Amino acid sequence: MNTPLPGCNIQMALNSAAAIFFLFFISVTPQSHATDIHAEWSNAHIAALFPEPVDGWTIGELKLEELETITSGFEAFVGGLAGTDAGVSIRLKASRRYVAGERLIIVMVDTSDIEAAANVDSIAAAYSSNDALRADLEAAGIRSISHRSFSGVTAQENNKAGRIFRVGSSGIVSMECDYVDCARDLAIMTERLDLSSFAKFTGFDHRK
Repeated sequence: MNTPLPGCNIQMALNSAAAIFFLFFISVTPQSHATDIHAEWSNAHIAALFPEPVDGWTIGELKLEELETITSGFEAFVGGLAGTDAGVSIRLKASRRYVAGERLIIVMVDTSDIEAAANVDSIAAAYSSNDALRADLEAAGIRSISHRSFSGVTAQENNKAGRIFRVGSSGIVSMECDYVDCARDLAIMTERLDLSSFAKFTGFDHRK
């Protein structure tokens, strides 16, 4: 017997799955304009989170983007009034490109993507508790996966493939590619990811 999801129906869950799927293919690679924001997480430390490439592949430079969080302005205002301004929390998005001939994989970490992280959990719950929904997801090329206790989602459409893992309370690590059989390369890349280290990065209170 299928177990219904509280407050959720199959169409809502499929919409969430679609939202994650299209995240892979409309994402913009972060621009490299943030530098050594915190001593503990310098650009070199962030770059080292990404695994070294396998034989035949090369790895590109770190691309890093700094974004203000929703509460940043309020934090600065309150901190200024209280005379305890310790800087404001910021959101960081970092990526590196892996290239082998015509093949390209982009790996990205985002310290705070609340919606995507929540969608990973929603799809995992639906996938494990609702047989009909699981069949619909798989028919759409979407599956719930895990890697060393980290929940994730994998999606594929024709040659396009992507994976996304929740790391920490609202951080994510995502991968994407678009060439024949690229999903196989993503599986190999997944085994090389140290998601625990990424979780430490996303869980750190980055401030400027």
